[in-house]
Amino acid sequence: MTVRKIKREFMKQAKIGNGRAYFIFKENPKIDFTKQIVDLAVHNYGFDPQIEGDRADYALQFIRELEEKQRQKVFAEIKKQLLEIKIDWDWDVDQLFKIAALLSKEYDSEFGEILRKRFDTCSRDELWQFPKDSILMLDGFDGMVRLAHRIGKILLSGDEWYEDDSNMCCVPGMKRDEVKEQLTELSKNDSDIKAYLDAVNKDEARKPSETWERYKTHAFEVAKEAIANKKMVPWRACMNLSHEEVCYFADEFKKARTQKEKLLYLDIFSVKHSRYPYSEQDLIDEFSLRKNSWFNERLVDCLDYFSSDKIRAIAQKALDSDQYSYFYLQLLINNYREGDAVKIVRKIKRTKDEVKFHYAVGTVQCIYEKNITKECLEPLLLAYKTRCGHCRHGIVEIMETADVLSKEIRAEFQHDSAYLYDKRVSKE
Repeated sequence: MTVRKIKREFMKQAKIGNGRAYFIFKENPKIDFTKQIVDLAVHNYGFDPQIEGDRADYALQFIRELEEKQRQKVFAEIKKQLLEIKIDWDWDVDQLFKIAALLSKEYDSEFGEILRKRFDTCSRDELWQFPKDSILMLDGFDGMVRLAHRIGKILLSGDEWYEDDSNMCCVPGMKRDEVKEQLTELSKNDSDIKAYLDAVNKDEARKPSETWERYKTHAFEVAKEAIANKKMVPWRACMNLSHEEVCYFADEFKKARTQKEKLLYLDIFSVKHSRYPYSEQDLIDEFSLRKNSWFNERLVDCLDYFSSDKIRAIAQKALDSDQYSYFYLQLLINNYREGDAVKIVRKIKRTKDEVKFHYAVGTVQCIYEKNITKECLEPLLLAYKTRCGHCRHGIVEIMETADVLSKEIRAEFQHDSAYLYDKRVSKE
């Protein structure tokens, strides 16, 4: 394989975030991967960073393995990016600032100096969007004091600023109450910190949202009002419906004439707590001839709680035909039998769209969490190619439970973005 192809394969695996990229890197010590490693440091390629977190530790493992000359080349480029990048709501900004904090503590304090300066000199609007946990990663409680001072000054200026205790929960090595106790002591002689704490205490004193409280105490009225206004019933309202109230909506569902009307009720029955209370045949009879319609997908959401030969027959028909989309896999969660793995693999392979593939992977996990079997291996190996680190972590756990986790995957996962992120967070 040429150097170009090796680099291309490295980036393909690295963008996924798996440990295979690490072994490609180690197997080719004579190839200069500095450009690719900078790319990984300044871009978060996670499928959903809000769930997966950053990939700073993932990039850092490659930096640690570089020769000093190459490492300094990477450092210079990361510093350049750190100085120039625009601060806004962006997962790349979040990751870049966090890897700067890690590099400052492990290699070069200049990263920390740049990070502190950017924090201290950014505008009010930029401060709102600043990845504040990077400052906490960098300086711990001292970073928390720095943050409290900056926000406290804004509050004392009369500017409106919402602040809760979330930052106090992110100080490495300290519990939230311990952080608050120390800030309270400092606030006795520091007006900025006092203003910051007053804002946090004000937030804590607020009563629960009237809307959320209404979902709990008036779920039936909320659901009826939503349907009357042709809107989706809020999930929290569905979670608080009684059995009798769910039956009421099931009766109304039977009276509805159009798919548009029926969809409003299907939203209710797609929640496990408020699942359809009558025979699943009522839902089966509603399937549209448009196989991959949103209406059919919602029916599948409602039916995946049921176990019956009729539902399994629908699942098998969908698996056997390329005309049916990936979402029919859900019907196997409670209707799986040995031998279905071959058909599951075929369906996943034909799901090319990344978002749909991600949802298919999630369904495969649900299937094999419920149905422990060694034949899960082939579907899970295919699902393991997902760019979602959270899903990869779940897949490895299922393989472990089913006793099919290979030495290769076990070794690779020690260098996976999901594993390394979780390892850092657990220490913090």
